[in-house]
Amino acid sequence: MIGEDRRLTGELVDGELRLISPAMALKKLQDMIQAVDTGTGSIVDELIADRRAEAARE
Repeated sequence: MIGEDRRLTGELVDGELRLISPAMALKKLQDMIQAVDTGTGSIVDELIADRRAEAARE
């Protein structure tokens, strides 16, 4: 359903153009984040720790 502002987000998937509302795009993003969230703390803290570990290996 297209909202009152009539804005859509488009993505090309396997040669198919898919149009989604901003609300649906946000929901997809939240689902992606939830899938990788370990629940052990701040995602930002985890990212910083990963970057520091990567830098230490270099």
